[in-house]
Amino acid sequence: MAHRDVDPVALLALAHYGLDGLGGRGAALAPHEGAARTGSSAYRVELPDGAPAVLRVSAPGAQRRAEVYSELAWMRAVGRAGVARTPHVLPTTCGASVATVVEPGTRAVPTPGTRTGTVRHAVLFEHLPNVSASTAPPGPGDLGALAAALHAHADGWARPHGFVRRPAAPRPVPPAARGSRAALLTAGYAAVVDRLARAGRRRAHGLVHGALGPAAVAATGVDGLLAVDGFEGCLEADPLGEVAPAVAGARTWLELESACGEWAEGYASVRSLDAADAAALPAHALSAALGGPVTDELCAIVEGFLTAHGRAA
Repeated sequence: MAHRDVDPVALLALAHYGLDGLGGRGAALAPHEGAARTGSSAYRVELPDGAPAVLRVSAPGAQRRAEVYSELAWMRAVGRAGVARTPHVLPTTCGASVATVVEPGTRAVPTPGTRTGTVRHAVLFEHLPNVSASTAPPGPGDLGALAAALHAHADGWARPHGFVRRPAAPRPVPPAARGSRAALLTAGYAAVVDRLARAGRRRAHGLVHGALGPAAVAATGVDGLLAVDGFEGCLEADPLGEVAPAVAGARTWLELESACGEWAEGYASVRSLDAADAAALPAHALSAALGGPVTDELCAIVEGFLTAHGRAA
């Protein structure tokens, strides 16, 4: 790809790995799918020996350095514990896991009258390919079992000093719609918030992956987790919210209800899940969906949810 199409911070980050990206001891860059959820950009990198890697560059202001190191710490711990295969982090020439770059035209420590400095962070990962077109993607049950294994690991893991994650937003984003859809989605939103408030009173928040859908799983199957658009978004949240990306492909209420049931069975095969928590899973899935585009499918699912669970008191 032309270098004018590449984030200049990506080219600066390559220098931290002894790569110039301009034809010397270079790295061929190409867009890489992933990282859209967090706003980061990602590039497939062909190293001088021909091996593939993935360079992820954080969005301006998206992450503090401590948050990146914390993400990588959990990712490594998950891999070492054998919960899932996770990508190796390739070090900089100085042996660091994270390359910190100041955006061109800014200063790391701004002086009076200058533009505020913008510091961004880059990580170079071993390349684990996404599930290929010839491989059946993991189902909700597979992802539920993997979520349970990750949650069990997180609960027993001694977090290193300085580990930080941002908390989840306390409520889903209210839907934006007009006309008859507005009344339906407003009622659905209120019912979801009410259902989650009642269910969440019994359960403490914990460390969750945050993007555990089919796209987060490598071609090796559910034993391989990608890092580009996965662990970057790990956060402190209700563990049952992990169901949302696993069932996001549902197009009707019956599909969503069935997918949540499969996820619950997978989760319960690894870790206990009581009936009340399982019954709240559709509300967790809808809380994420209501923050996205308003579609006919979403409206139909909301109608089904209201029919099954009623409107908020």
